[in-house]
Amino acid sequence: MVAVGEAVKPSEEQLAARRQLAEAREALRARKRDARRKIVAGAVALAHVGHDGDFRRDFCRRLQMHVTRPHDRALFPDLLQDG
Repeated sequence: MVAVGEAVKPSEEQLAARRQLAEAREALRARKRDARRKIVAGAVALAHVGHDGDFRRDFCRRLQMHVTRPHDRALFPDLLQDG
């Protein structure tokens, strides 16, 4: 029995679980930061497409080469020529 005012030490399993939870939370934050970064970079690129013809041609060529799944290609009907 623990005396009043005496702290109970967490078990090794509890410490490992806390570490694992902290690591999982950090991994989630990192994934969210990465997704947000991609969204912002994509928004900048899409905005630039409307202002620079050379950039638009290069960007469209890269989309044509790298975006291969039909449901992804459907997101860019104005930039990809399918058919």
